[in-house]
Amino acid sequence: MTGTPNFHWLLTLIGLLSPVGRLRLTPTTGAGPLINHAAGLFQRALRRSGWLFLLPLLFTPLWAQAGNDALAQPSFVSIGETDAITDGVVSAIAQDAQGLIWVGTSVGLLRYDGYQFHAFKFIKEGARNAGTSFVRAILPSSDGKLWVGTESDGLGLLDPRSEQWTFYRSEVGNPAALSPGTVRALAQDADGSLWVGTIGGGLNHLNPGTGSIRHYRQADGSLQDDRIQSLLRDSRGDLWVGSWSGLARRAAGSDRFNPVFSDPTAGPAQLADKIISMLAEAPDGRIWVGTQQGDLLIIDPTTGSGQWLGDCRTVTVASQPPCSKSDSLLVRAQTGGSAKRSSVTALTSLNAQEVWVARASGLELRAVSDGRLLARVRHDARKPWGLASNDVRVLLRDAADWIWVGSYGGGLQRHNPKSNGLWVRRPDDDQGSVLAEVDVRSLLQLRQGDIWAGTAERGIAVMDQRLRVIDTIPPTKAGRPGFKGGRVGGLAQTRDGHVWVGTDTHLNEFSPERKFLAEHVTGKGRVRRLLATQDGALWVGTQDGVYRRHPGSAGFNRVTLADGQILHGDINALVQHLLNSFN
Repeated sequence: MTGTPNFHWLLTLIGLLSPVGRLRLTPTTGAGPLINHAAGLFQRALRRSGWLFLLPLLFTPLWAQAGNDALAQPSFVSIGETDAITDGVVSAIAQDAQGLIWVGTSVGLLRYDGYQFHAFKFIKEGARNAGTSFVRAILPSSDGKLWVGTESDGLGLLDPRSEQWTFYRSEVGNPAALSPGTVRALAQDADGSLWVGTIGGGLNHLNPGTGSIRHYRQADGSLQDDRIQSLLRDSRGDLWVGSWSGLARRAAGSDRFNPVFSDPTAGPAQLADKIISMLAEAPDGRIWVGTQQGDLLIIDPTTGSGQWLGDCRTVTVASQPPCSKSDSLLVRAQTGGSAKRSSVTALTSLNAQEVWVARASGLELRAVSDGRLLARVRHDARKPWGLASNDVRVLLRDAADWIWVGSYGGGLQRHNPKSNGLWVRRPDDDQGSVLAEVDVRSLLQLRQGDIWAGTAERGIAVMDQRLRVIDTIPPTKAGRPGFKGGRVGGLAQTRDGHVWVGTDTHLNEFSPERKFLAEHVTGKGRVRRLLATQDGALWVGTQDGVYRRHPGSAGFNRVTLADGQILHGDINALVQHLLNSFN
C-alpha cells in the first residue's frame, strides 16, 4: 500500500460477524497526534471480571497517592492446599535465618519452603509413635535451632537438620524443672538465654548451655500475676512482660520487674486489670501494647509516657480509655453495629510509617507517628482476594518485606506490598453506590482530572484521581428530559470541553460541570466507541459504521471508505494514529 508522506490516517477495528475482525484504514484530513482511547480494548476483560483495572500509565498520579487510601485495600494470597493446615488454624509464625517460614498449628509444627509444607512430628521420650501438640509460640534461636512453646508438652527445642527434639517439661517434685502450664510466650536475650512465659507457672529464665532454669513468680514478689500472656525484648535490651494483671518491665542489667501503668498505688493503672495479649516494638522504638479487652496503647520507653489509641480519639494514659459512651456511636458505625472492641493479638510494621494491628475482628492499618487509624481490613465473602478470616492471630514481616497473616479458620495468607504494577479498584461495599457492581464499559479522564466511568446500567460514576466516587450521573426518570441511561459504551471530551456519552440508544452531550446539554442520534445502531481528535472533531463508532461531527457543526456525517462506499460493521475500537510515510 502506498500513500503520501505526513498523511493522517484513522485506524478502525471492525468486526463483521466473523471470528476475526478486519482492520481498515480511512484517510482523514487535519487529524492530530495519537489520542489515548484504550477503554474499548479492555471492554471484554472488564465485563468478565466485574472489576475495574487501571494501568499506571493511564492514571499516573494514582499510585503516588493510593498508599493510605481506604479503596486501596491490600490483597492476599492463600498459601498451600486447603487441607495443608488442619482446620485452617494458625497460632504462631516465624522466619529463620535461612528464610524458611515456620508455622504453628493446633496439631503441630509446619515448615514452608516457598513451595510446600513439611510437618515436623513431636517424638516424645518413651513414645513409639509421633504425637501432636498445639503450638503456641515459635522463636528461631541464634544457633539455627527452633524454640517451640506448646499447649501441653512444655517447651521444645528442634534441630531442623536432624529433626531431633529436646523437651523441657515440668516435673512433679522437681523445683528446678520448667514451670507447669501452657508455654504462651518466648523471648531471647543477647547471650542466648531464653525467657519462657507460662500460663499459671510464671516466668522462666533458661540457660540452654547448662539447662538451668530460674523462676520468677507472683509468690516471691517478682511478678503481678503468674499467667504470662506475652513477652518482648526490645532493641534496648529491656524485657516487657504482659500478664493477666497488666504490664511489667525489666530494664537491661536489672533483676527487678517494675509495673507499667499497672500499680494502683503508684499513679495511673489502667492496665492493672487487663490481659496483655500483644507486645511489639514499632520502627520508631516505641512499644505498642494490646489487651484482650481490646485496648491499644503506645508507650515511649525513654520517657515512660503513654497514649491510648482508639477509633474515637487519642488521649494520654493519665486519662480514661478513648471511647466514651457518646463516642460509642461512632465506633458502632465503624465496626458494623458493635461498639465492643475485639482483642488485640499481633502487630507488625509494613514500613517505617505504617503498622498493621491484628484483632479478632480483622486488621487495622495505623500510622506509626501518632497511631491514627488509616484503614480497616475485614473478611468479606464477596472478596476472594481479601482476608480469609477475621480472627487474625499472628503477623510476620519477612526478610523480603512481605506480610504473612495467620488466622483461626483462614489458614496462612501472604501480602506483597511491592506488587503495585496493576491496581484494582474493587466494588464499593455500599450497595447504593454506582460502583457497587463494577461493570464498567468505558473510561475517560477529563482535562481537569476527574475520571468518568460509564457502567452497564447504573449511569456514570465521577471519581477523583484516587478513584473515590465524588458524584454520580444517574439516568433520569421515565418521561423526563435528560440522560436516559443504558449501557455507556463510549466517553470522550472534545476541544470545547464538552463531554460526550454514548449509550445503546443515544449520544448525550454534557458540559464539563456535568450539566446535560443535548441528545443526538447517529444512525440506528448503538454507540460503541467515541474518539475526540485534536482538530475538535468527534468520531462515533457504532454498531453499524462510523460517524463524524466537525467542530461547529450541528450534525454527524457518515464516514465512507476511500472508494466512496459506506463503511458498515460493528466498531469495537477507535484510535488516532500519525503515519509519517508509507512504502
